[in-house]
Amino acid sequence: MPKDLAKLACYLIEDGLVFNLSDLASATYYNSGDLNFNYCAFAQWPASAASSYQTFAYKVDQAGNPLAVFTNNDISPTVKLHKKDESPNNQPWVTLSMESDTKCPTDNTLTVTFETDVMCDSTIKGKGNA
Repeated sequence: MPKDLAKLACYLIEDGLVFNLSDLASATYYNSGDLNFNYCAFAQWPASAASSYQTFAYKVDQAGNPLAVFTNNDISPTVKLHKKDESPNNQPWVTLSMESDTKCPTDNTLTVTFETDVMCDSTIKGKGNA
């Protein structure tokens, strides 16, 4: 899959609202604990890994080695719109969900879903700094 195709995940239309997430794209990836992820671009896969994947999110061990892919080649996240009256800062926000083929470690009849909430925060400035 062409890397630029991931940019299509930046533009979300839900319930008449258009969300452009392109400013959230990091040059490499974001990290939260044992999870590396990105928006609008595939998360940079470690060069030291034996094989590479195009994925928006993956789990890593303590040394930063990839353990599990959390999104597959799906570039269209499922979007759930939250109305501004449901938000503490009176702004609409979205929950993005992306499926994977990775089996859940606690129940191998289920697969991992990468889910993230995206909302406005005026204290964060600059592209790729979410």
